[in-house]
Amino acid sequence: MVTVSAATLRAFALVTAVKLLLVPCYYSTDFEVHRNWLAVTGTRPLREWYVDTTSQWTLDYPPLFAYFESALAVVANVVDPKMLAVRATPYASSACVLFQRISVIAGDVFLAIGTWFAAMTPTTTKKKNSKTFAVASATLLVLFSPGLLLVDHVHFQYNGLGLGILVLAIGFAGRGDALFAAFFFSVAVHFKHVFLYAAPAFATHLLARHVPGGWRMGWRTDRVLLVKITRRIASYVSVAAFVTAVSLGPFIANGQLLVVTNRLFPFERGLTHAFWACNFWALYNAGDKILVKALRFSGAVSQNAVVPTANFAGGMAGAGGSFLQTHLALPAVTPSMANVLVLLSSLPALYAHAVRKSPDEARKQTKQTLNPSALPKLVAHCNSCAFYFGWHVHEKAILTVLVPFGLAVALDADDERIDAGDFAKVAGQFLFLSVVGTYALMPLLFEPWEWLLKHFILLLWVVCVVGLVRQVIETKRAPGEDSRHPLFTQTQFLFLTTCLPVVELYRTFGHFLVFGPEKMQFLPLALVSATCAAGVTHALGAQTYANVKNILVRQGKTY
Repeated sequence: MVTVSAATLRAFALVTAVKLLLVPCYYSTDFEVHRNWLAVTGTRPLREWYVDTTSQWTLDYPPLFAYFESALAVVANVVDPKMLAVRATPYASSACVLFQRISVIAGDVFLAIGTWFAAMTPTTTKKKNSKTFAVASATLLVLFSPGLLLVDHVHFQYNGLGLGILVLAIGFAGRGDALFAAFFFSVAVHFKHVFLYAAPAFATHLLARHVPGGWRMGWRTDRVLLVKITRRIASYVSVAAFVTAVSLGPFIANGQLLVVTNRLFPFERGLTHAFWACNFWALYNAGDKILVKALRFSGAVSQNAVVPTANFAGGMAGAGGSFLQTHLALPAVTPSMANVLVLLSSLPALYAHAVRKSPDEARKQTKQTLNPSALPKLVAHCNSCAFYFGWHVHEKAILTVLVPFGLAVALDADDERIDAGDFAKVAGQFLFLSVVGTYALMPLLFEPWEWLLKHFILLLWVVCVVGLVRQVIETKRAPGEDSRHPLFTQTQFLFLTTCLPVVELYRTFGHFLVFGPEKMQFLPLALVSATCAAGVTHALGAQTYANVKNILVRQGKTY
């Protein structure tokens, strides 16, 4: 049973009130995207959902999300029937805006339930009311996420609901309820297919932790064990097949499987989104631009050489499935290349997670075991690799990293095996990546009056998190232990306090003073993406080096 204190409920009520105050804020074209999906799923027969092209904002989320939109349309028809008109032009009455905003806030209740449930994963702590503290910590780190506030409740998306399903799957896995974990993860994938990137993490965990014998080789000679393993794997496959049948079955019956998959995986959209996500490809694109300038200056490339169109706005998006030129100085990139990089970068953590001893074996042999935070850390790491190397990644996908990572920090705060120094390192990594990833989202809110709002939300959250982390470190500090446990390395500290402020000053004031309003309009956004990509590179590099050790316990010591 999930124990939620009155203080935690008050905190949730507070963040809900903040979301309500953000209702009048700016909303992006994603608002019209979801209004059109309401109209299509609410008024058109199912066979037309993935073929309708009345609006340019065609349905490109999996069927379970489409069913969700269809259910919302029933209520929307009562609130304002005009919002269900399928049309090419936008529609946004006051009733329509309020309804869609409230629907996102209501969806966040599922994120709260999932987060609180996952935060109750058993740990080794014996402290009284520690679980209440774990839930409170997860509330601040996840539900108060400034990125979620800026994206879902201003820019406008439904990330909270999908992330709630994902963390619910993590929670069931942490309790050993493997079939429920497989079920909710399958639902998450069919709700929003970006969660497919976490499939290796869940598959590794369910096979290595919840199959009899795990990865041991005894199954080769033990027929009874082999039967048990086969049955368990079959149960996972059956659960995934059931969810897939419910999701895709009607479209398969209509002969539209290829139509749906083409909508879900439009590789022709290209390597990068219109606003570059702060990942490896932002650095790659920027590097290509710089090299082209250098080659032209040296005469190695003609001044009239054709550069890929729309280098930043929709930038480097020309290749897609056609494999046309995306870069002039650097090699062109294909979807298969990006996916291979995602998998290769995930392998070390997946392997380390798979080969650890089970908790029971570890207690008997005093060897390595997994912490309760191991799975959310692994999910965050795999999603981070996908965000960094994935094909056509949106900047908003950083939330798929920060939410499970924040949950992992909350679990570590409650785990007595995690000492003060180790906790400070993990919390510092999370906080650094959160600030960098959230700052990279801020150009999405471009109206002048929003400048103070978005920076204030981020700064206030950072102050609260630092206070929480310091409190946890103090409770974990051994008698006589040095209380100095820095959250950031010198490089991270300088990046946050010097590099990002300089970039923001240039983006807000400097570019206009140097180039005016018309020239080099892409540069401020490119600078934000490339700079934050350098920060994400640092964070992922540290994870690649340390995350394997972070998910292990070695002779009672967590690294």
